[in-house]
Amino acid sequence: MLGGRMAGRRKDQLMFNTTNNRLSIAMLAAALLAGAAQADIFINSDQVTIDGFNGTAAAAQFRMSNSSWDMALDNGLGTSKSANYISANLGNNNKLSDRTYAFTLTHLAGQGFSWELTDTGSGKTTTDSWGTFDVKPDGTVKSALNGLTPGASFNTLLVDARSTRSGSSMEFSRLAFNSGLSIADGSFVAGVLTPSTSGPGDAKGFWNQTLVSTTDLAKSNWSLTGLFHGQRIGGGDDDAVGFSVSMRNATVTIPAPGAFALLGVVGLLTRAGSRRSDRA
Repeated sequence: MLGGRMAGRRKDQLMFNTTNNRLSIAMLAAALLAGAAQADIFINSDQVTIDGFNGTAAAAQFRMSNSSWDMALDNGLGTSKSANYISANLGNNNKLSDRTYAFTLTHLAGQGFSWELTDTGSGKTTTDSWGTFDVKPDGTVKSALNGLTPGASFNTLLVDARSTRSGSSMEFSRLAFNSGLSIADGSFVAGVLTPSTSGPGDAKGFWNQTLVSTTDLAKSNWSLTGLFHGQRIGGGDDDAVGFSVSMRNATVTIPAPGAFALLGVVGLLTRAGSRRSDRA
């Protein structure tokens, strides 16, 4: 009788250990899958391939123009039609040249975009915003641009500096992406661009940087911040010296975070569970 009760207890313990082990594996697998589902950010990463673009959700621009607008926020359709963008004239090239601007591009999910430039010398801030906001931003705010409101999907930020006019330059630094999303790989770089230099793989006078997300950035709150400092003389060729950020929807090839870790840990737990069952 005693032997029978002990055998029964061992059997019950074995079933408990096995069930408990399966629950542990399931709970850890769920946690890992939840982590893998979180959006990961890849910045200038060689792990990511952009296969093509499917549209632009919005774009923020700065350019050194002697007589027209110097900053603009558009609805993804560019600035060829005035109805598609908000703009501001910050001054002629004599005023703009050799000045440092701190920029903040902010996106609030379900609300819209704000493009803010602060002259670090004078402290003056100019802001253009597109959307309907819970707290109305300073500056110019439009809820719709040419009938379009924010909300189009995008997973890529293209950060472009340009300096193609003779004697010009565009310096950029302290670029940072601020959000609750995790950065899986890479980082932004600082640089000084002239008509005779370029970013890696770019044409002379251009320096492009890329941020790619595994999920829709239109559904997240985030900001991109940094500094730029341009120099140029003379008028004409308004787009020759500038800095811009485009929010684009791209077809990309990216790694699947967490997949191999999940298989490895579950396999390890399965083997550990087998050893515990053998000892029982």
